[in-house]
Amino acid sequence: MGVIAFNGMPNREYCLELAQSHDGSLGYVFSMLTALHKRSIKIAKFQLHWPEYESTSDEHFRIALSGQDKTRYKYWERTGFSQGNWKLIKEKCDSLDIEFLCTPLSPEAVDFLETLDVKRYKVASGDLTNAQLVQYIADTGKEIILSTGMSSFDEIAKTVGMIDHKRLILLQCTSSYPTSIQKIGLNVMTELKRMFPKIRIGFSDHTGNPMTAILAFAQGAEFVEQHIVFSREQYGPDSTSSIELKEMELVQEFLSFSNLASSFPVDKDSVVKEMNDVRYLFGRGLAPRRDLLIGEIVSESDLTMKKPLGPFAWSDRLKLIGKKLRRDVPASSHLCLEDFELE
Repeated sequence: MGVIAFNGMPNREYCLELAQSHDGSLGYVFSMLTALHKRSIKIAKFQLHWPEYESTSDEHFRIALSGQDKTRYKYWERTGFSQGNWKLIKEKCDSLDIEFLCTPLSPEAVDFLETLDVKRYKVASGDLTNAQLVQYIADTGKEIILSTGMSSFDEIAKTVGMIDHKRLILLQCTSSYPTSIQKIGLNVMTELKRMFPKIRIGFSDHTGNPMTAILAFAQGAEFVEQHIVFSREQYGPDSTSSIELKEMELVQEFLSFSNLASSFPVDKDSVVKEMNDVRYLFGRGLAPRRDLLIGEIVSESDLTMKKPLGPFAWSDRLKLIGKKLRRDVPASSHLCLEDFELE
């Protein structure tokens, strides 16, 4: 059904996907939009399934469902929305100041979404190699968010070649529900960045764990997508792959904190100048390991570094080794120039 995105900081977006969690209920969609609006969500993404343009009767269910739908085609018919309802969803998003983003699953769906004046499109992993649909969307001239969960690097490169890199976001994805931690593939983001340095790279997740999004952002993802439900106990094919609202808030907290921290760059040299008292307290100076007596010749084994900051650094020891002491120096003090007989 959809994705919800939180603008944590410039060029970084967090998306939460409703998928088929609504089970065809417009009321569920409105309830989720309201809940997300209360949590400062700014982008909501949906999937537009029109089975007559998308599927044949041969399409199998991905997992066993309730049995009320005899075919996947019938499932799309039952859980889909009319054009009038899609317009209501778009109007609801507008009223909540939420961007309406959508995955079209057919050229006909693209044509309809153009009448709703969407800003950009999401292409599902299964359609990355669907050159007809990708080209149809690219011809709109709008930004494309492209998941890569079912494609090889060669296939990704071929499809990327069809799209203006300036209006493309490429997502690493593993299309298993739920995805185990062993198959997350965060390393693939690094490879995609190497292959396509001018393209924004992100991550589409199916683990059902908010920590995956936090880790992806920490490793440089600019766009992260996760499924969301009110409860993982609710009916639906993607519930086990989804996070709940309170878990989403953990990712929002991370994004808000990192955004705030990134908003205040620090001049390291200036900070150091402001820390003279602390530097003195935690600094060290050259000092005797033991009580030294007048007339002794100082060797390196007699020296160590002790707090607080003293007159001599460790590098200064070479100037003092072999020199004779002109007075006693207790182990509890720093060495200073006046302690030595100098030629």
